[in-house]
Amino acid sequence: MAIGLAAAVAGGLLLGPILLGGAFFLISAGVIGWCVARAVYWATEEANSPFVRAWALTAAGFSVAVGLVTASAPGTAASELAYLAFPAAMYGGWIVVRQR
Repeated sequence: MAIGLAAAVAGGLLLGPILLGGAFFLISAGVIGWCVARAVYWATEEANSPFVRAWALTAAGFSVAVGLVTASAPGTAASELAYLAFPAAMYGGWIVVRQR
């Protein structure tokens, strides 16, 4: 679980500036969600259980939450479109989970 949390925080820190920039944030969120979910499976040595699948998707969604917090630095505001990063990251994570 610690690897998934660390991957989610790192992914969110990468996603924050992308959300502020506004360019390619949907595909970037999807890729980060995929990478975070993949890190969860890597850390569990490719275990396939409902808990691992749920944790992979939770970590993928948490990466966007961290990204939105990073993007909301004082004096800046991410666009409302940035909230679309949640489903994009979840879909990226779902691609990994679905293959199991």
